[in-house]
Amino acid sequence: MISSKDAKIHVSGHANRGELLYMYNILKPVAVLPIHGEAHHLQANRNIAIETGVADRNAFDCRSGHIIEIEANNAPVVVGHLDNSYVYVENKKVGAVDDHDLEDRLTMGQEGFVSIVVAADGHGRHVVGEVEITSRGMAVDDGIFDPVKQDVVDAVEKQLQNGNFDEYHLSRAVRRVVGQYVGKKLRKSPLLMPVVKLV
Repeated sequence: MISSKDAKIHVSGHANRGELLYMYNILKPVAVLPIHGEAHHLQANRNIAIETGVADRNAFDCRSGHIIEIEANNAPVVVGHLDNSYVYVENKKVGAVDDHDLEDRLTMGQEGFVSIVVAADGHGRHVVGEVEITSRGMAVDDGIFDPVKQDVVDAVEKQLQNGNFDEYHLSRAVRRVVGQYVGKKLRKSPLLMPVVKLV
Protein backbone atom coordinates (compact mmCIF):
# COMPACT_ATOMS: atom_id res chain seq x y z
CA MET A 1 0.00 0.00 0.00
CA ILE A 2 1.22 3.49 -0.85
CA SER A 3 0.18 6.32 1.46
CA SER A 4 0.94 10.02 1.81
CA LYS A 5 3.90 8.98 3.99
CA ASP A 6 5.49 7.26 0.98
CA ALA A 7 4.66 9.66 -1.83
CA LYS A 8 2.99 12.99 -2.52
CA ILE A 9 -0.45 11.58 -3.30
CA HIS A 10 -4.03 12.43 -2.50
CA VAL A 11 -7.03 10.24 -3.17
CA SER A 12 -10.48 11.76 -3.37
CA GLY A 13 -13.05 10.28 -1.05
CA HIS A 14 -15.78 11.09 -3.56
CA ALA A 15 -16.97 8.46 -6.00
CA ASN A 16 -17.13 9.55 -9.62
CA ARG A 17 -20.08 8.91 -11.94
CA GLY A 18 -18.78 5.55 -13.14
CA GLU A 19 -18.14 4.33 -9.61
CA LEU A 20 -21.63 5.38 -8.50
CA LEU A 21 -23.20 3.56 -11.46
CA TYR A 22 -21.16 0.45 -10.63
CA MET A 23 -22.18 0.61 -6.93
CA TYR A 24 -25.89 1.10 -7.68
CA ASN A 25 -25.88 -1.74 -10.23
CA ILE A 26 -24.25 -4.11 -7.72
CA LEU A 27 -26.35 -3.13 -4.69
CA LYS A 28 -29.66 -2.56 -6.50
CA PRO A 29 -31.03 -0.33 -3.71
CA VAL A 30 -34.77 0.21 -3.26
CA ALA A 31 -34.22 3.77 -2.02
CA VAL A 32 -31.35 6.26 -2.28
CA LEU A 33 -30.67 9.19 0.01
CA PRO A 34 -27.59 11.16 -1.19
CA ILE A 35 -26.26 13.19 1.75
CA HIS A 36 -22.74 14.34 0.88
CA GLY A 37 -21.72 17.19 -1.42
CA GLU A 38 -23.17 20.41 -2.77
CA ALA A 39 -26.69 20.65 -4.18
CA HIS A 40 -25.63 19.84 -7.75
CA HIS A 41 -23.66 16.80 -6.53
CA LEU A 42 -26.69 15.52 -4.62
CA GLN A 43 -28.93 16.01 -7.66
CA ALA A 44 -26.45 14.26 -9.97
CA ASN A 45 -26.15 11.36 -7.54
CA ARG A 46 -29.96 11.09 -7.39
CA ASN A 47 -30.19 11.09 -11.21
CA ILE A 48 -27.61 8.29 -11.47
CA ALA A 49 -29.63 6.20 -9.02
CA ILE A 50 -32.77 6.73 -11.13
CA GLU A 51 -30.84 5.67 -14.28
CA THR A 52 -30.00 2.37 -12.60
CA GLY A 53 -33.63 1.58 -11.78
CA VAL A 54 -34.37 3.28 -8.47
CA ALA A 55 -37.94 4.65 -8.57
CA ASP A 56 -38.11 8.45 -8.81
CA ARG A 57 -40.15 8.62 -5.58
CA ASN A 58 -37.48 6.56 -3.80
CA ALA A 59 -34.53 8.68 -4.96
CA PHE A 60 -34.63 11.35 -2.32
CA ASP A 61 -33.59 14.99 -2.68
CA CYS A 62 -32.16 15.80 0.76
CA ARG A 63 -31.16 19.28 1.91
CA SER A 64 -29.22 20.51 4.92
CA GLY A 65 -31.47 20.76 7.97
CA HIS A 66 -34.06 18.22 6.78
CA ILE A 67 -35.26 15.72 9.35
CA ILE A 68 -35.70 12.46 7.47
CA GLU A 69 -37.83 9.53 8.59
CA ILE A 70 -36.73 6.17 7.20
CA GLU A 71 -38.94 3.11 7.64
CA ALA A 72 -38.67 -0.37 6.21
CA ASN A 73 -40.41 -0.76 2.83
CA ASN A 74 -41.11 2.99 2.56
CA ALA A 75 -39.34 5.84 0.80
CA PRO A 76 -37.58 8.40 3.03
CA VAL A 77 -39.89 11.24 4.06
CA VAL A 78 -39.10 14.77 5.28
CA VAL A 79 -40.86 15.13 8.62
CA GLY A 80 -39.37 18.41 9.77
CA HIS A 81 -36.59 20.93 9.48
CA LEU A 82 -33.94 22.13 11.91
CA ASP A 83 -32.40 25.59 11.94
CA ASN A 84 -28.91 24.99 10.63
CA SER A 85 -27.71 28.55 10.28
CA TYR A 86 -24.12 29.38 11.15
CA VAL A 87 -23.16 29.50 14.82
CA TYR A 88 -20.13 31.66 15.41
CA VAL A 89 -17.64 30.60 18.05
CA GLU A 90 -15.07 33.08 19.31
CA ASN A 91 -12.86 32.15 22.25
CA LYS A 92 -15.34 30.99 24.88
CA LYS A 93 -18.32 32.83 23.41
CA VAL A 94 -20.81 30.96 21.25
CA GLY A 95 -23.14 32.88 18.98
CA ALA A 96 -21.85 36.28 20.17
CA VAL A 97 -20.48 37.26 16.75
CA ASP A 98 -23.08 38.22 14.15
CA ASP A 99 -22.94 38.94 10.42
CA HIS A 100 -22.42 42.67 11.06
CA ASP A 101 -19.32 41.93 13.17
CA LEU A 102 -17.93 39.68 10.46
CA GLU A 103 -18.60 42.32 7.80
CA ASP A 104 -16.68 44.88 9.89
CA ARG A 105 -13.78 42.47 10.29
CA LEU A 106 -13.71 41.78 6.57
CA THR A 107 -13.69 45.53 5.83
CA MET A 108 -10.87 46.09 8.33
CA GLY A 109 -8.88 43.24 6.81
CA GLN A 110 -9.29 44.39 3.22
CA GLU A 111 -9.61 48.17 3.50
CA GLY A 112 -8.13 49.08 6.89
CA PHE A 113 -9.31 51.09 9.86
CA VAL A 114 -9.26 54.84 10.58
CA SER A 115 -10.04 56.44 13.93
CA ILE A 116 -10.79 60.15 14.16
CA VAL A 117 -10.89 61.84 17.58
CA VAL A 118 -12.19 65.38 17.97
CA ALA A 119 -12.70 67.38 21.16
CA ALA A 120 -15.13 70.29 20.94
CA ASP A 121 -16.30 73.05 23.25
CA GLY A 122 -20.08 73.13 23.10
CA HIS A 123 -20.32 76.50 24.83
CA GLY A 124 -17.76 78.26 22.66
CA ARG A 125 -18.91 76.21 19.65
CA HIS A 126 -15.40 75.41 18.43
CA VAL A 127 -12.95 72.49 18.21
CA VAL A 128 -10.45 72.25 21.06
CA GLY A 129 -6.92 71.06 20.29
CA GLU A 130 -5.83 69.10 17.24
CA VAL A 131 -7.89 66.53 15.39
CA GLU A 132 -6.25 63.10 15.81
CA ILE A 133 -6.48 60.71 12.87
CA THR A 134 -4.85 57.28 13.11
CA SER A 135 -4.99 54.42 10.62
CA ARG A 136 -4.29 50.71 10.83
CA GLY A 137 -3.94 48.19 8.03
CA MET A 138 -3.73 50.79 5.25
CA ALA A 139 0.04 50.93 4.59
CA VAL A 140 0.05 54.74 4.63
CA ASP A 141 1.69 57.31 6.85
CA ASP A 142 -0.85 59.06 9.08
CA GLY A 143 0.47 62.37 7.70
CA ILE A 144 -1.63 61.68 4.61
CA PHE A 145 -4.66 62.77 6.67
CA ASP A 146 -3.23 66.23 7.51
CA PRO A 147 -5.03 67.95 4.58
CA VAL A 148 -8.46 66.76 5.77
CA LYS A 149 -8.07 67.82 9.41
CA GLN A 150 -9.19 71.40 8.73
CA ASP A 151 -12.22 70.06 6.84
CA VAL A 152 -13.10 68.00 9.93
CA VAL A 153 -12.78 71.11 12.14
CA ASP A 154 -14.97 73.10 9.73
CA ALA A 155 -17.64 70.36 9.62
CA VAL A 156 -17.82 70.03 13.41
CA GLU A 157 -17.85 73.79 14.02
CA LYS A 158 -20.59 74.27 11.40
CA GLN A 159 -22.76 71.72 13.23
CA LEU A 160 -22.07 73.40 16.58
CA GLN A 161 -22.86 76.86 15.24
CA ASN A 162 -26.16 75.49 13.89
CA GLY A 163 -27.01 74.36 17.43
CA ASN A 164 -26.34 70.65 16.88
CA PHE A 165 -24.65 69.34 20.04
CA ASP A 166 -25.51 65.66 19.62
CA GLU A 167 -22.26 63.67 19.59
CA TYR A 168 -23.72 61.01 17.31
CA HIS A 169 -24.64 63.56 14.63
CA LEU A 170 -21.33 65.35 15.02
CA SER A 171 -19.55 62.01 14.50
CA ARG A 172 -21.59 61.37 11.37
CA ALA A 173 -20.48 64.71 9.94
CA VAL A 174 -16.85 63.73 10.61
CA ARG A 175 -17.41 60.31 9.02
CA ARG A 176 -18.78 61.93 5.84
CA VAL A 177 -15.82 64.31 5.47
CA VAL A 178 -13.11 61.72 6.14
CA GLY A 179 -14.87 59.02 4.11
CA GLN A 180 -15.04 61.25 1.03
CA TYR A 181 -11.40 62.26 1.43
CA VAL A 182 -10.14 58.69 1.84
CA GLY A 183 -12.28 57.49 -1.07
CA LYS A 184 -10.90 60.13 -3.44
CA LYS A 185 -7.31 60.23 -2.18
CA LEU A 186 -6.65 56.54 -1.46
CA ARG A 187 -9.49 54.84 -3.35
CA LYS A 188 -10.32 52.85 -0.23
CA SER A 189 -13.34 52.38 2.00
CA PRO A 190 -11.88 51.63 5.44
CA LEU A 191 -13.90 51.14 8.59
CA LEU A 192 -14.21 54.68 10.04
CA MET A 193 -14.52 55.24 13.78
CA PRO A 194 -15.15 58.94 14.46
CA VAL A 195 -15.40 60.05 18.07
CA VAL A 196 -16.49 63.60 18.91
CA LYS A 197 -16.42 64.52 22.59
CA LEU A 198 -17.94 67.70 23.93
CA VAL A 199 -15.83 69.13 26.74
